[in-house]
Amino acid sequence: MRPNPVFVLIQTGFIGDIALGLYSASLLKESIPSCTIVFVTIPIAEDLIVHAQHIDHVLIYDKRGKHKGIRGILQIAHELSKYTPEAIFCLHRSFRTALLSVLTHCAHRVGFTISPGSFLYSQSVQYRRNCHEIERNQDLIESYIKGVSLQKTTPMINIEQSYLLNIDSEQGIIVIAPGSAWNTKRWPETHIRSLITLLIEQTEYSIVLIGSKQDKDLCQRSIPFEHKRIHNVAGLLSLTQTVSLLAKSSVLISNDSAPVHLASLANCPTIALFGPTHPAFGFGPLAKKSLIIQKD
Repeated sequence: MRPNPVFVLIQTGFIGDIALGLYSASLLKESIPSCTIVFVTIPIAEDLIVHAQHIDHVLIYDKRGKHKGIRGILQIAHELSKYTPEAIFCLHRSFRTALLSVLTHCAHRVGFTISPGSFLYSQSVQYRRNCHEIERNQDLIESYIKGVSLQKTTPMINIEQSYLLNIDSEQGIIVIAPGSAWNTKRWPETHIRSLITLLIEQTEYSIVLIGSKQDKDLCQRSIPFEHKRIHNVAGLLSLTQTVSLLAKSSVLISNDSAPVHLASLANCPTIALFGPTHPAFGFGPLAKKSLIIQKD
């Protein structure tokens, strides 16, 4: 291994997966401080990755836009090859990721055995089922760098000033994330309205609903009535601003979705609602004092 190795992390999946990929960057940097880390991700995640303390370079792979198709893969592979990486860790389990890694001509390409195109890796690692995703990602790194141990520290995000409108946070903030990329994961709107009603009646907390632009109407429907302590900021915050908001909040209530993992980066206590999925899959909250509510 070179004295100042360059390591590439590829994660172009969902926002939550990308947020969890930052733990791998922290692990690499704390294990080998002299290393350079290049993180390959999608455009929507750029704001989060550029503010991550342990990332040296961000390469945006617009796989559904200007980098679509084989020509786009070749373009990104060419850009990656300029860094002459020591090793590429394929966190995202896809054939596209495997193909991208081999086209960089990097000798050491590590991915999971269950990944489509795993035959393109120089080393394939067993995908453990009953552990957290960050531990599985650690397995990729440990297979190449012997003796590393997962750090207890949370990846550092250089947070921006949150866009908090006129939210009065003196009595505390409860953040609610009603959305999910999968409709089956969503806690019913009627339940959220009932919860918000109880919180307004029984506490002095401000209630902030978050989500993407696509979640704006869902968040609005989840509000039972207008109140000065209820705020819908869906679509108004960047990912880094969302982490900043969560860092200042008392608790997040969320479906099994990306906000759970953003809250982990902020170490915001989380109540995660699991319906059709199970925390044993490896995507539970990591923030202290978090809990999971699910049917048995």
